[in-house]
Amino acid sequence: MSTRIMHFLVRYDEGTVKPSSTQITIELEIDGFVDCSIGGIQNALDQAAREREEAAKLLGQQREILGQVRGEAQEILAEGRKAGERLRAELMEEAQKQKREILERSREEILKERDEALATLRRAAVDLSISAASRVLEKNLDSKDNRRLVEEYLEALSKEDGWDR
Repeated sequence: MSTRIMHFLVRYDEGTVKPSSTQITIELEIDGFVDCSIGGIQNALDQAAREREEAAKLLGQQREILGQVRGEAQEILAEGRKAGERLRAELMEEAQKQKREILERSREEILKERDEALATLRRAAVDLSISAASRVLEKNLDSKDNRRLVEEYLEALSKEDGWDR
């Protein structure tokens, strides 16, 4: 009990003051209110301390999560860079492969056209040779005329093929 109530009880026993029941009730309520207020303040302080500890704990967890997220973001960026480099290397390799294929096809086409040109040239040479031989046989000329016909044939052959002597 509070000291005030004891004080009244002591006075009452001495016979000096007789408190009314209203006074005792009021004093009890005031004492209870003060006790409750002190207890309430202590409870509020305790609750605030618990909440502060919980907030600090949550802040630590959030910082840890933020660190993990940053780490994961760095890993994702690194993977993206690696994937980009791999794609670049693959594209370069494919471009080199296509370049080699185009060069090979071009070489084959050039060789084919060269062979066709040589075959055409041979056919023309054979035709000219046959034509010259038939002229020689037709005329039955002397060796001077034969030499002149062969020289004319060679000259005609060089003009036809674009060979100038």
